Amino acid sequence: MSEPDDPVPTPGPDPVPELLAALVPFVDGTTLDISQTLYKTLYRVHVAHLRGHDPAEHIARLTSVNPDRIKIPDTDDGRRLRSSLRALRPAQNPHAQP
Repeated sequence: MSEPDDPVPTPGPDPVPELLAALVPFVDGTTLDISQTLYKTLYRVHVAHLRGHDPAEHIARLTSVNPDRIKIPDTDDGRRLRSSLRALRPAQNPHAQP
């Protein structure tokens, strides 16, 4: 039996490792200028990861966040976090909130 001509598309890179790295300055106290709700969710993701638990439930909450409409500082760390939050959003939802 021969292989099909159209290979199965591979999914893009997993955005979670970048999110885990990008959130550190915001949960370790060095960068505080984010919304309280975002801080709490990032903290829960961070703690779940550190404890070896699956942070998927908390990450799922972040997928509904519009990264362009939440309070994140315009710094290198802030832009990295915003970019990692954008990468979490489902590709099938192209309609950003105004």
